Amino acid sequence: MTIGWLDNVFNRNKELDYMYDEDIVSETSNRVYMKRLAVETCVSFLGRTISQSEFRVKNGDEFLKDELYYRLNVRPNKNMTASTFWEKIIRKLIYDNESLVIQSDDGDLLIADYFQHNEFAVFEDTFTNVVVKDYEFKRSFKQSEVIHLKYRNDKLSPLIDGLFTDYGDLFGRILSSQKRKNQIRGVVDIEAQMAKTEEGRGKLQKFV
Repeated sequence: MTIGWLDNVFNRNKELDYMYDEDIVSETSNRVYMKRLAVETCVSFLGRTISQSEFRVKNGDEFLKDELYYRLNVRPNKNMTASTFWEKIIRKLIYDNESLVIQSDDGDLLIADYFQHNEFAVFEDTFTNVVVKDYEFKRSFKQSEVIHLKYRNDKLSPLIDGLFTDYGDLFGRILSSQKRKNQIRGVVDIEAQMAKTEEGRGKLQKFV
């Protein structure tokens, strides 16, 4: 006599585990998607609104339409339009709570992906280790040479924090589900009488 019927029980339990995992992953994924959609909708709306506004450059009592005016309203740099430029600034303000814009040697306005802010009590603040895409500037930038924007919304912060928490939860559940799916499982057919003896149970435990 064998106890191969356990095979069916194990398989059913395994299928139930997979279905449960998939339901939880799907629920978490939907929650992440909806939060991300809400944030990105706001980012796109604010970016478009600001890009459609006119930034005016004033020198004394005179308004100028010089290179800075062109950079702020038309094409900030070689690779971005005003719309994509301001949308990226808004995105960094929402996700990182601050954004830094520097001016390159050829006049392009560039959004820093990473920087270190050095604050001083009696001297002008500086920004070092400034990275734009894959390029790191070796020089430092003074506070008066950059556009440094800060923003924090206490009502928005829980949504952003919750979004990143959901991302971590989602990735954790996916990894956990994959680990269970990749486990090595086996079924051993044994004689029923053997399983009842002390020697038989010992041999079975050693084998497992």
